[in-house]
Amino acid sequence: MHWVTGVLLLFGCGSDGSSDGGDADADVDGDSDSDSGDGPNIAGLYEVTHHTSALLDPDCVTEGNDRTEPPYFQVVESSSASGDPVFGFHPCTSADVSTCDGIDSLGYVDVPEADGWSSTLPYSRVSGADCELNFSTDRVDVAADASLHLEARRYGETVPVADGPCTAEEAATRGTDMPCESYEVLDGRPTS
Repeated sequence: MHWVTGVLLLFGCGSDGSSDGGDADADVDGDSDSDSGDGPNIAGLYEVTHHTSALLDPDCVTEGNDRTEPPYFQVVESSSASGDPVFGFHPCTSADVSTCDGIDSLGYVDVPEADGWSSTLPYSRVSGADCELNFSTDRVDVAADASLHLEARRYGETVPVADGPCTAEEAATRGTDMPCESYEVLDGRPTS
């Protein structure tokens, strides 16, 4: 499975796995006391109903092989440095939130949309004489029954450091013009 790590410093969990130490169930009716900005509160535990993953898909739109893991995922809300909501998607081995992995992430979203959330993350890394440029996009749509549909795309390429800046700004400029490294689709329904 192609899980993203490195953005998890944004997320914090309470003792039950939720971000505020409270109920970890999904806010199905939308009447949450959580401050989710202008977007829907999607924090909670979900049962996976569909999961595919494709590596090196040339266009980042063709779904890949079916996946059986994880059987559940938890969406945890935390806050960015500016106080805006950030939702992280964490794999779980069962419907018990204590089995959710707070280190690995299936994706994250922080920009409210009309019917969900999205995010983009440009990043770079120097490795010897090489520059690794990466760009990720995540989008989650919320259905009327509070089910979620997440699409996570990862783009990247390695170029010589001598060819130009090795910065997140350069990764953002290249964005989706870089080769697709992975495309993951994850659907889930609230457990309660």
